Parts: sequence; structure tokens; C-alpha cells
Amino acid sequence: AATALILLFVGLSGYSVLVNPYVSPSQALEGDDRSQEGFDSFDDLPETDDEEIHVRGYQWEWQATYPGSNVTTENELVLPADRNVTVWLTSDDVVHSLFVPDLGIKQDAFPGEYTRSRTIVSEPGRYNAVCSEFCGAGHSRMDATVVVVEQATYDRWLAENEDTVTDAPEPG
Repeated sequence: AATALILLFVGLSGYSVLVNPYVSPSQALEGDDRSQEGFDSFDDLPETDDEEIHVRGYQWEWQATYPGSNVTTENELVLPADRNVTVWLTSDDVVHSLFVPDLGIKQDAFPGEYTRSRTIVSEPGRYNAVCSEFCGAGHSRMDATVVVVEQATYDRWLAENEDTVTDAPEPG
């Protein structure tokens, strides 16, 4: 009887994780008629109503691009607070995994493939991110900072830094 209860608990707990819309593969987007094929570049990804950020992992750094404003950051991801955010990930070389423990984000980035992670963060601040997939000799140095700011600060930062590589703003 105890085994049955344990299996029931694990099954019910696992189900809630499997149907969570905030972690899903790129091929699972609703309304996308290309659901059975991959994507060749960031330009081919389906649009969402979320704020979108394109992240590339490569030995041993992260690069984030904000396509609506053509802003790029190195080893920093800037997210607006209290808004749905889709982070599209890929890798230029080997498998990487973006892991932000305090935000509950962990998503693999594969060479030549695109995966997504959805989140909504309510608390502005700075959060540590690391690569949690061993990716070579410099793996221990592959870290980044996730900066969460209020929407007005985020919009101003994007407008002021359009078409540039820049640093993240300070959280409010």
C-alpha cells in the first residue's frame, strides 16, 4: 500500500510539471504549422505575445539579444518584472544549460537547435546564472547575471541602447 501511495504522489507531482507552460521545447508552440520541424535560425522562430530574448551559449560565455531593439548583452540577461518572458536558447559549439537557481530556470541549449524557457519574475533584482552542463575546460567560468527591472526601466534601457552591445541597468 505504501508503494502505491508513493507512486500516486510521484505521478500527480510529475504531471503538474509536465503540463507547465513555462518550460517547453520549441516545437510545442500552439498555432505553429511547423510544429514537426526544427528552426534554422532565430529569424525562423514563431512569434509570441511574450517579451522575447534570444540567448546563444558558446565556450564560455552567454550572449543575449533583444530582437525588437537590436540590443545585445554579454553574460547578462535583462528581464522585465511581472511580464511573461520567452527565452529562446541555442548553442554555437557544444551542449550548454542555462541555470538560474533562484528563479527556477534550467534549460539546455543545443548546437543548431532552438529551445525555449518561459518565465515571469515578480521581484526586481540580480540573480546568478551558470552553465550546468559540463562544456569543456572553461566551464566553471561560464556564468552570467540575470537582472530583473521594472517595465519602465526595461523599456528605457532598450530605447537608450538600441543597436548596441551594452551593460544591464541597475535594478530599481
